[in-house]
Amino acid sequence: MSSFAFKKFIIQQDRTAMKVTTDACLFGAVVAAHGCITANTEVLDIGTGTGLLSLMLAQQHAEARFEAIELDADAAKQAAINVAHSPWSQRITVVSGDAMHYSFPRLYPFIIANPPFYENQLQGPLGKKNLAHHDTGLTLHNLIVLLHKLLQTNGEAWLLLPAYRKQALINEASLYGFVAANIIDIYPRPGKASMRMIVRLCRKEQRAHPISNLPTRITVYDAANQYDALFVHYLQAYYLYL
Repeated sequence: MSSFAFKKFIIQQDRTAMKVTTDACLFGAVVAAHGCITANTEVLDIGTGTGLLSLMLAQQHAEARFEAIELDADAAKQAAINVAHSPWSQRITVVSGDAMHYSFPRLYPFIIANPPFYENQLQGPLGKKNLAHHDTGLTLHNLIVLLHKLLQTNGEAWLLLPAYRKQALINEASLYGFVAANIIDIYPRPGKASMRMIVRLCRKEQRAHPISNLPTRITVYDAANQYDALFVHYLQAYYLYL
């Protein structure tokens, strides 16, 4: 599918290895609903891909501004096109570059990232898809180092990661002074194992409390193979047919 239409914007994705996924859409919707984003918040989107997450958050937060960085040059061009054709082009800046070596102009109160998934796992023959799926360029360790470097003391970072990396994330984050204040396990359907997790990281010295109305689990499909009610609650502002 070369494009994915939402209610208020369209994602063109013919130039990118990674396409729009259900997990990423749910991640963006949950962050938009619960993240501490105010009118003047500067949001950093690390590994923006098509620009999906920045666009979802921009839709719900009318005055927040976004800096979205992407390592793959073609994907960065695609994100820039998607942003340019959206209603929020004046508030989202797309940067083509390597986040590990880019000179960011500021510290950020809010960072989002949907990083590559399969660190150290067997890779396929397609180079761009490997880069998108495997964190050979931005490992979990490097991502936490980036957050330590770029996040304001009282800021928060939201990540979408595979469920099996939960303990590795908690351990790595703790080494750099972070605590997982909230973790949401995402299940594809009842009776299936969790495949993804949404994590809200805060600095330990912040002593951040868990967000009380944030669920600890979300199931995408119910027993009747329809979208679960909680999933619909989060995605109805974005999906065309909800």
